[in-house]
Order: sequence, then structure tokens, then C-alpha cells
Amino acid sequence: MILPIVAFSAALGCRCVHLHGELALRKPEAKHLTGFYLMMSLGGALGAAIAALGAPYFLRGNYELPVALALCALATLMLEYRRHWATDIAWAALAVGAFASAMAVRNSHAADSLASERNFYGGLRIVEAQDRRLMVHGTISHGVQLRPAGVPERRATA
Repeated sequence: MILPIVAFSAALGCRCVHLHGELALRKPEAKHLTGFYLMMSLGGALGAAIAALGAPYFLRGNYELPVALALCALATLMLEYRRHWATDIAWAALAVGAFASAMAVRNSHAADSLASERNFYGGLRIVEAQDRRLMVHGTISHGVQLRPAGVPERRATA
């Protein structure tokens, strides 16, 4: 479980450093700096609002990190496009890989879940395993329901 966290964090950190460097290279002359920094701060506030308020309503699980990584890779591809053919191939592969990892995270959660719900604290899933159902938040089980149909001696008698 620690390897995906380290990989996602390192990739997102590298992308952020690169994109911030590109932003610093595109900084305007001194008379337009106030507007430049105002737009930067408004973009940061808008991004935070989308992540904090929009994600719980539009995403059924915790997919913000893979989506952010895929969007950063796409932004880098747009910035680096046509500088050199090798960078075009490398950034295109990175964008495809980031999108594929985002879809893999999404599909791994959807494959074993009977139901999933999202609130401001994260995503809850109902997972079926052998003779029980579990309510799971991330990797933590918050409840178990035994399925009496699977084990006859556990059936409730009335």
C-alpha cells in the first residue's frame, strides 16, 4: 500500500515543480505583475473549491489524486509539445500512463464493490467477501454483516 502512495506523491510533486517553473518563466514585466499574481491566486482558490466542494458531489470515490496527476501530465504535454520529438513521446506516454493509472484505481474500487457512496470525509464501499459483507472506508473495515445464506448454522431462526 505504501508504494502507490509514494509513486503518486513523487509524480505529482515533480509535475507541480515543473509547472510552477513554467509559470515563473512566463511571468510578465513588472507593470503587469499585480494582475498576474491575482489570477494565480484566483486559480488556486478555484482549484481548491473544486477539490473540496465539487469532488464529493461528482466523484463516487477518492479519485482526486489520480485525476490531478492525469491533468498535470496533460498540462505538461501541452506545454512541452513540439519542443523535440523525444519529449513529445515521453510526455504523451506520461499522460497516457497517468490516465491509465487513474482508470485502474477507479476500476479496482468498482470491481469488488456492491455499492459506494461519498461524503466530505471520503468514500464508503460495501464489499462482498466469501460469507460476509463489509463496509470499508479506504482500507479500514467499519462493519461486517454475516450472510446467513452462505453458512447454514448462522441462519437466524424465528
